[in-house]
Amino acid sequence: GVAMARIEPIRMERHTLFNPELSYLSYLLAALLPTMLQVFILVAAVQALGSELKDGTAADWLATAGGRTWKALTGKLLLTTVHFSLMGLAMVAVLFRELGLPLAGSFGAIIGATLLFVLAVEAVGIALVAWLANLRFATSAAAFLSGPAFAFSGITFPVAAMPLAVQTWSALIPLTHYLRVMVDQAMRGAPLAVSSLPLAALAAFVLLLPVASLGRLRRVATDERFWGRL
Repeated sequence: GVAMARIEPIRMERHTLFNPELSYLSYLLAALLPTMLQVFILVAAVQALGSELKDGTAADWLATAGGRTWKALTGKLLLTTVHFSLMGLAMVAVLFRELGLPLAGSFGAIIGATLLFVLAVEAVGIALVAWLANLRFATSAAAFLSGPAFAFSGITFPVAAMPLAVQTWSALIPLTHYLRVMVDQAMRGAPLAVSSLPLAALAAFVLLLPVASLGRLRRVATDERFWGRL
């Protein structure tokens, strides 16, 4: 006994903290479904807005809303927002009710993050169309942004260990912040304050990107030079 105490004075106990069943369902599916949802939302937003420029109907679209860009955006994206919000809530219900994913934290935070996630991704779509002013370029940028999003989200490799440029790119993707809330609240049972930063990041997408893009979107919608581009 004395010899063993000298060889190993402090015993090491190893066990899994947040996924004790070592289930790929809990680890991957909870990340893959939001990743796919982000692709659908972003492409739908880009297509809905970019098609007005491609078809040369942007000025009529804006005039229908009384020349108010925010009103035109609301009318254009309202139905898709409701659709994807319901889809996101259905995704959460399937994950936690049907598939039995662990829920150690705040379910309300996950619901709120899901709704903010939908709006944040749409805000990215608005910015892409407004600043690129070309449906083809905006669609390509959407694919470039959302395609590798899963790899940069921190699920398979910690963001803190990535190069600074990649960390910056990761922060510009709504999925990164949504999955942080999902992991912290579903598996880790973290205090709600821990999720305040990613929730604030999602809210920043929703508030800042459309505001920064409204003037530019109005300009390209009323300038014939941006109409009819493929």
